[in-house]
Amino acid sequence: MKNLIDSINQTIAAKCNDLKNEVNTDLSSIVLSNGLPPVPRTTSRQKSTPPISYILYGLAGLSAIGALSINGFRLIGLGMAAVCAYGGYKASQQNTSSTSVVTGTPIINLDNLKNEVSSKVITIFKKVSGEWDDFMQLTKNNLQEAISQSTLDSSQKDEMMNKVFIHEVFDISLVDFNTKMNSVNNINGLKSVIEAFKSSLLNAIDETARKQIEKYSSLL
Repeated sequence: MKNLIDSINQTIAAKCNDLKNEVNTDLSSIVLSNGLPPVPRTTSRQKSTPPISYILYGLAGLSAIGALSINGFRLIGLGMAAVCAYGGYKASQQNTSSTSVVTGTPIINLDNLKNEVSSKVITIFKKVSGEWDDFMQLTKNNLQEAISQSTLDSSQKDEMMNKVFIHEVFDISLVDFNTKMNSVNNINGLKSVIEAFKSSLLNAIDETARKQIEKYSSLL
């Protein structure tokens, strides 16, 4: 019986460490980024004229000069000048580029964020508590079976059965957590409440495992 109880206490200590790691990972993964899109603020637009426009404007100028200075080239030159000038204008309009920058500060809906965080924290707590209860139920069943099949007399068996009938549970208050959460009025306060709950839950897991190991050790 001693070997069995020592082995069970070792598994309890190991389960305690597993649950603490789980709490650390899950609570640390809560991201406080539930904000609405930033308030848009657009910078002034800047236009730039593409190089092709300058080339066409230049050809238009040369054509106009040629029309005035070269005999027989007047009509053709003026026509080319008009076409190049129009082409330069269209190119500058069609290829005009603009840049804008959208900036702003995210709008945080603190009430929604608090509800979201509370839901996640409570879900994590219930999951860890459920894992502990399932583990202890299986452990208790195995120990009761071993006691039942032992060579102890009936009175000793009954006394040991009574001691292991109820297992230790996490002593932590969700009401206290909700009260603190409701009093939060900024993101830093929200982070503090999460960290405080994590610390309390880790301590509760340690204390619960310690009491359970002491209870089983008292059977020897």
